[in-house]
Amino acid sequence: MSAWRVVILGVGNLLLRDEGVGIHVACALLACPPKVTDARIEIYDAGTSADLAYLGSDADLLIVIDAAQRGQRPGTVSVLDPQEIACAGKLPLSLHDRGICDALAEIHLMATKPPRTLIVGIEPQTIDWGIGLSSEVASAIPEAVATIEDQIGRVLGQLPWETRRQEGERC
Repeated sequence: MSAWRVVILGVGNLLLRDEGVGIHVACALLACPPKVTDARIEIYDAGTSADLAYLGSDADLLIVIDAAQRGQRPGTVSVLDPQEIACAGKLPLSLHDRGICDALAEIHLMATKPPRTLIVGIEPQTIDWGIGLSSEVASAIPEAVATIEDQIGRVLGQLPWETRRQEGERC
């Protein structure tokens, strides 16, 4: 196989406080991308875009970063398999009510070879109108970045220190 195409999508709504955590994590990754050999990493602030399917359909590895309400302590970072997300029976209320389930279903329909897909979820504290993350969720960004780097390394068969920045290393 030639170089892997790794697509990382930060999704969410910045106007709903912690709902925008995926975008904040994507921005942290853009500022200092993971070091990976034999892979082309693309990082997108996908927001609430309907283009998620387009961006991820030709990836070998797709990582989606989003707020995930799972009843855990705010700021808890989890790696989820898309099978773990309860999508069944959820019907959109309008054309604007598209979620991660719809995008993942479209990706699997569009792709000739559906990508290996992981979801990095961060437990929100506050999903309400407002700008900025709660302190618990903001402090989880470095852990989310490290989790993404580790997951890329695991999937590509690289050791964790081959993908993670060294302590104190600047971009």
